[in-house]
Amino acid sequence: MAVQYCICQIAYKYMRYRPEDAQLVCFMLLANDRVRDMYALLYDDAFVGFYLTLAFYFFIFGRVYVAAVFLSLALSVKAGVLVALPALLGTIQWLHGSLPLAGTLGIVVGG
Repeated sequence: MAVQYCICQIAYKYMRYRPEDAQLVCFMLLANDRVRDMYALLYDDAFVGFYLTLAFYFFIFGRVYVAAVFLSLALSVKAGVLVALPALLGTIQWLHGSLPLAGTLGIVVGG
């Protein structure tokens, strides 16, 4: 349920001028029982999805270093998270500058 909550918060932040679309996303997540069955069969992929969702959640709300910690946690579970790394680092560079990017790289590499 925590992943769905974070995704709903991301939807409301992203669709702030159209809350009815965000409500539809939240309703689809909560009403679909296939999603709950899918999480039961994912094993460690559920943890990766949870950590990545939290990383993007904190990134959207401006907490870049906390997002880097959760990205590092997702990398520690599965190496497939490297696919999302260039997009996240490029967006950090674009929105926040070079200093938070260097700090994020330090957290991800050092973690």
